[in-house]
Amino acid sequence: MPMLRQLRQRAKFVFGNQMLLSAASSVRPIASFLLVAGVYWLSLWRIIKGNRGSRVIECGSIALMLFFLMMLMIKLTGLPEWVLPSLGLLLFLLCLLTMFFLLLQGIQAIRHRKSKRAAPTSSVDEQG
Repeated sequence: MPMLRQLRQRAKFVFGNQMLLSAASSVRPIASFLLVAGVYWLSLWRIIKGNRGSRVIECGSIALMLFFLMMLMIKLTGLPEWVLPSLGLLLFLLCLLTMFFLLLQGIQAIRHRKSKRAAPTSSVDEQG
């Protein structure tokens, strides 16, 4: 009987340590992800604040922040089922909006480039 009691105590000790190690090993990736996401979040927020009026940068930065938030929420348990799909839809719409603003910015750059080319030629015609 004392031998059986010792085995039980050792098994509790070993399994208890394994459970603590597995809990610590599951917390470490989440903590490191939170640290990286926090650094990205702050840097993206500074980019947004520094580039007021650039809708491409604003929407793209917010989409990246939402992406990092979703990656964190995937690791969490106990969330309602509707949360991740709704955030995924929001992320998709933000990506589409970013691409739309990027397209508009490209069109405006092409128009501006064409108007710059046309302006000097008309002034040369007036002089001659």
